[in-house]
Amino acid sequence: MRKLTWQGSVDYVTDAAATTVLNREASALFRIDFHTSDQLMVEYVRDYERLPVRFPIAPGVVVPAGGYDYDTSRVTYVLGQQRKLSGRLSAAAGTLYGGTKSEVTYQRALGRRAAVLDRAGDDDRLRCSCRYGDFTARLVNSRFTLTPSARMLISSLVQY
Repeated sequence: MRKLTWQGSVDYVTDAAATTVLNREASALFRIDFHTSDQLMVEYVRDYERLPVRFPIAPGVVVPAGGYDYDTSRVTYVLGQQRKLSGRLSAAAGTLYGGTKSEVTYQRALGRRAAVLDRAGDDDRLRCSCRYGDFTARLVNSRFTLTPSARMLISSLVQY
């Protein structure tokens, strides 16, 4: 083990008159950096979100307007770039709009100066069971990052 890090934050978003909290997030992150350049992260996030209008979150699932508290616990392991197979694997569970959610994500990174982070079909999935309905959302995206120097990078994100 090379380094232990802990950090926390609280953020608020209000309306223009600063009378109504629209979003509040409190988070804590604990990270271990290993000599192998691998990382282990444990994160907890507590959110509040105010929906001013009803929200169609998935086909046939509509969340009514109102205030919602939810939380997420996530464990992430990052494999260092010196490995033939490097990337980030994470699993999370928590609550969402009065129900439960779980997600699994794998991101693959290739190379040192150029990286392609892929998330494909079955590798990135959010399952939710809430009082308004059950759904599974799949995210497919790809991010390409090129770093020609320490002070410059070019990045592109495609998401569906």
